Amino acid sequence: MKVLNVVCTYCGALSKVDPDKKPYICEHCGAELSMDDTPFQDRRNAYELGMTTEEALGISTPQKKRRTALWVLGWIFIFPLPLTILLLKKENIHSAVRYGLVVLAWVLYLSIAFFGRGNASDTRSSDPSVSKSTETAEEPKRIEQIRLEQSEYDLILGENITLKVTAFPIDAQEETIMWSSSNKEVVSVNENGIVTPHQGGTATVTAITGNGVSASCQVKVDGTKRSVNVSAWQYRTDTNHIGDDWSYSFEVNDKPARGNMTISVGDILKCRAIITESDDMPDIGEATSNHTVNESEIQGDLILPLDVYVNENAGPNKGKVAHFVVTFKFS
Repeated sequence: MKVLNVVCTYCGALSKVDPDKKPYICEHCGAELSMDDTPFQDRRNAYELGMTTEEALGISTPQKKRRTALWVLGWIFIFPLPLTILLLKKENIHSAVRYGLVVLAWVLYLSIAFFGRGNASDTRSSDPSVSKSTETAEEPKRIEQIRLEQSEYDLILGENITLKVTAFPIDAQEETIMWSSSNKEVVSVNENGIVTPHQGGTATVTAITGNGVSASCQVKVDGTKRSVNVSAWQYRTDTNHIGDDWSYSFEVNDKPARGNMTISVGDILKCRAIITESDDMPDIGEATSNHTVNESEIQGDLILPLDVYVNENAGPNKGKVAHFVVTFKFS
């Protein structure tokens, strides 16, 4: 006969009932146990299915953890001890044989325990999924040598260059490059390797890495030449208010006064301006000047002004003059 443990809803006591016998009576207070008691129905259903209550309800019960360590200890220390005692009490066996068997048995058990643990350790270590954090990380390669594209550079004033470094080995770890100039009055160099000339002379520019590897080049500056940007513009000074629509043409050495050019000490700059009043009877003003570049002007901006006059030749404003100042700048 199988019984179920049921809690009485009247007295709260735990009663044992036979699921096959009705009515279900509490053995403590005599009250009839309700058929609608949900826990009781769960047990009843489990009983009819031949399952435990937890299995009927789909509740998984955690399996007991195997106590491997205790089992191993018990095997090593409990089983060999009785065997040792039995061997020692076997008087019908020669004493030398008995002691030899005891020693041999213990050597065998200890060997199994020791090598078995070692094999398990080896198996774990051979698992490819085991983290390799204990392995020594490969150290990054350091720069061993650096080179500049050229060993010598020739510059003129107003001309910048950017030095580029190649590091060896190619796969070496990147390092911050520090730059220096042996004569900052001749050339300066910034953190990006851009060299700017300031006056004529020679200087050595050096690149050095964080671990002390360096390379140098020589920079020669011609202080008699300058690369400049040319521009020109005009403004009017008179108040005659003649002419509404004007066109302008500015030239340096017979070329439009714009863009880049190189000037040298002793060069003659021919500046020309043509200003035209655009109407049915155009009035034109033209002026030209020549300027020889000297050594002091080559060091900085050069500004050359030019006066242009346009005479009104017809109409009510005949005889009046428009005055323009044209500025040529070399910077």
